[in-house]
Amino acid sequence: MGYYIRKLNKKKSLPHWKIQFVSYKNHRRTWDIPKERWRALGFHPGMTAFECEVRARQLNSKIHLQQQEERLHRQFKETLELRMRSEAFMPKEFVEEFEMRFIHSRIDDSPLGRRRLKRRRVIWTAAQKMIIKLNVEPSEWFYHLGEIYDYFEAQELSISYIHSVLKFANLWGFFISKKLAKPFLPIEAPRGYDRQRLLEAFYQSKRQKRLPSRGLTPQKLKEVHSTLNPENYNYLLLTLWFGLRPQEVDN
Repeated sequence: MGYYIRKLNKKKSLPHWKIQFVSYKNHRRTWDIPKERWRALGFHPGMTAFECEVRARQLNSKIHLQQQEERLHRQFKETLELRMRSEAFMPKEFVEEFEMRFIHSRIDDSPLGRRRLKRRRVIWTAAQKMIIKLNVEPSEWFYHLGEIYDYFEAQELSISYIHSVLKFANLWGFFISKKLAKPFLPIEAPRGYDRQRLLEAFYQSKRQKRLPSRGLTPQKLKEVHSTLNPENYNYLLLTLWFGLRPQEVDN
């Protein structure tokens, strides 16, 4: 989102531009900024289009910084809230020992090592959210498999990511149960009906978020001519220029 200067070259009177705001929240929307607000934003009718574009970029940079700061603040609050709520089921001292053993172990300072550590932290955070949301001691998890799978269904996660989260959750369950001298049965990977409903929830969310691709034009096709073999290029060219269907091209 941000401010945009639209030039009005055919307009006879000054200014030869107008200020618009473009928003991409939910869907793309554009509206004009009324003249009464120009001076508050740092614009005036005597400015050239170039000067307005410079000012618009300055305002957009401020918007971007503010959004970034708000996003970081939300992340900090979520992390702090997660830490406070986790004390009931995940004491800080035990969590630190667990992370030292299973999160930071066998990690070097190479780029690959840093990526592995980042991924472990992301999955471990997801596992903590599940544990806190479940609100059940690990020794009782086996009796709440349905609730656990319901949680994953609501989160619309992929099966592979669910397996990764369960791996860390089971590690924690084994670790803390051994500390407290309690029995522990690991959470099983979803199978049968549960696996099917988790797959459907994930792919349904993907379908809803999918956006239509941009149309292919002859000009775009010409730009990528060198990357296509002649047969594929000619095939696409016929369908674009003559509007032929694939079966008609084959014939």
